[in-house]
Amino acid sequence: KTDILIIGGGSAGSLAAIVAKEQNPEADVLVMEKGEIHRSGSIAMGMDALNIVVQPGISTPELYLNSTRIATDGILDYKPSYVMAERSYSILKRLEAWGIRFPKDEQDKYISLQVHAKGKFLLEMDSPDLKLVLTEKIKEAGVRVLNRTMVTSLLVTKGKVHGAMGFNLRTGEFVVVSAKATILANGGCARFSLPNSGYLYGLFDYPGNAGDGYSLAYRAGAQLTGFEYTSCSPLIKDINCPLLYITITRGAKVINAFGEEIELEYLNTQTMLKELR
Repeated sequence: KTDILIIGGGSAGSLAAIVAKEQNPEADVLVMEKGEIHRSGSIAMGMDALNIVVQPGISTPELYLNSTRIATDGILDYKPSYVMAERSYSILKRLEAWGIRFPKDEQDKYISLQVHAKGKFLLEMDSPDLKLVLTEKIKEAGVRVLNRTMVTSLLVTKGKVHGAMGFNLRTGEFVVVSAKATILANGGCARFSLPNSGYLYGLFDYPGNAGDGYSLAYRAGAQLTGFEYTSCSPLIKDINCPLLYITITRGAKVINAFGEEIELEYLNTQTMLKELR
């Protein structure tokens, strides 16, 4: 039994657990994680950037919304997107206070890059041990963790969620957790298909992000949102990481199979479709 059950122990789940204990130190908070929380999720080996940061005096949440609206062809759930942008800088400062390094230039300004249609929202980040830092904060907060526990379904009665059930991936032990509140933080569905190598290692993004949260929520009767953020990164042949996304922002040129230069200010769906056709 627990007061707050958090499914997923990546960046979202870890921060949710930490903040839950900050808001109510007396609450029992439990994280169910299908890996080992100290090196699990998309940030298992750290992170090189915060993709969305609205810096006061440099950009605004409104500019971010406008930029995202262009990228999503006008399909956008504005309220959560605005809140995310509005709170992004405070998350940056929190991580910085925990020892996470964000490089600065000669003018003592954060190094930012333009990867969106408008504005510079991506801030460079140097933190190979980001997950270790978050795990330490989880321990300090007194959050309980069930490692290597895969959630298979939410417990629902009369339209209300009151926990989840699953099993231990190593022992097969069946696990049922009763909770007063349940938070889904399972990550996205980045590995929707196999990479061209056919192997689920040495590649971009976490193979374990298989859409568990979407499935759990949908089968429990919840409304789903945020699918306008679906992304498809163009890859260079035989290299399973988004080098175009990384290198274009730093001045690289893109040449197609015919030796033609493709001029891109930022990567977007329409340009990708044009090349495919």
